Amino acid sequence: MSTPPGKLIAVDAGLARIGVATCDPLGITVRPLVVFQRGSRNEDFDHLVAIVAEQEAEAVVCGLPLSMDGS
Repeated sequence: MSTPPGKLIAVDAGLARIGVATCDPLGITVRPLVVFQRGSRNEDFDHLVAIVAEQEAEAVVCGLPLSMDGS
């Protein structure tokens, strides 16, 4: 039996907003946490670091934004 992944944070970074979701420690259920307006790179990073610490996440998964044509 493999070890559960622990609590994860998923980040979907768009041009205007960043969406953040989390899963339970077993990786079974997912729920949205917050969507926030983008600021400076440092502001965005600080906001994400605070969320990761508050949620006691073990890892962060980031989406790769692509257009429908893959560009």
